[in-house]
Amino acid sequence: MNETKYPTSSFIDKHEDFGVTESRITLALSRQQNGTQIFCEASNTVNTSPIRSSEKILNVLYPPTVLHMNNVTLIEDSTLDINCTYTLGNPTEMTVQWTRDIDSRTWNGTQLLISKVSLEDTGTYQCRVLNFMQLTDDHEYDFDMKAFYLQVNAPSVPDSPSEVRYVADHTTTSSIHLEWKPGYDGGTPQTFHIKYKTSSSNTWSYVNIDDTGEDVMQYILTGLSEKTHFDIVVYASNKMGTSTESSIVIAMTKGNESSNISSIIGVVVGGILGATIIVVVLVLIIHRYNPFKECKTKDKDAEQRDTPVNTNTINEDRTYYNENIVTAEYGMLNHVTSDSATYTALQTTENNQTSGSQSNEKPYENLEMQVVN
Repeated sequence: MNETKYPTSSFIDKHEDFGVTESRITLALSRQQNGTQIFCEASNTVNTSPIRSSEKILNVLYPPTVLHMNNVTLIEDSTLDINCTYTLGNPTEMTVQWTRDIDSRTWNGTQLLISKVSLEDTGTYQCRVLNFMQLTDDHEYDFDMKAFYLQVNAPSVPDSPSEVRYVADHTTTSSIHLEWKPGYDGGTPQTFHIKYKTSSSNTWSYVNIDDTGEDVMQYILTGLSEKTHFDIVVYASNKMGTSTESSIVIAMTKGNESSNISSIIGVVVGGILGATIIVVVLVLIIHRYNPFKECKTKDKDAEQRDTPVNTNTINEDRTYYNENIVTAEYGMLNHVTSDSATYTALQTTENNQTSGSQSNEKPYENLEMQVVN
């Protein structure tokens, strides 16, 4: 057992035959030291071995401790039922009593029960726990007390939900994660309502959620279109009516990553095709209106105009041309009769050729041939 030594004050009382030494100690005790064993030891120069006194057990008296109580809000005609919780004192026999601050009403026992509270029951209620302590030299009692405030309200519509928001990190291509804080329920059970629509629509959809008593309510809207903006509103209702609506929250579902990649590829491919078409058109325009090509053509025409004419070649060509025509004409004479109009025309042309052979004119320049079947 661990021992604690305390300093003491001593004095010597001299008697005729022997002396007596008396020692006293004063301690500030707490409830934690209740049941502690205490003793003293004495020694002197003659007897160096300490002499121990008989042991005494400390009986530390202390009052009970009443635990904290929260304030209570009730609706009219409901029941108040609350217990006073406490830890035991020493002695352990306790007396528990409830009192009200504004009148003389009292309730005995740990339970405070009021059926069908009214607006007049609003006020502060105290729980007092006491015990009777019989001291060594006197008698007294001590107690502890805690209080709570009861608010009784007439039923009303619930307060509007607050801090409505969507959790972007938990939003997907087809769902939106919502959170909000419930308001006062008006004294009766409340239900939450979510209405939502696409930002481009005038038609609302509705979802109902029961109040689970959480400090922060959560709900996930599902079955939504990807990459779409939605207008979202939250409100509450109870048997007394409907709260005001929260402010509109605008949330957007995420887009499909594969669709985004396809869109990027489409843009890139479209850009490449567009650039290719532009290049082709420019090449055609440049080729069509090439100034160097036009200059080259003009130079070639000028060169042809500046080339001297070979008259001998021209005369030879004309002779060859005339001979071929005459041969063709005489060949045709062999196939016509002497009394036909064709024969007469050809014969006349032959005579003219003979008479005009002395000149350089074409002998058959004005000949018209007619073929008679």
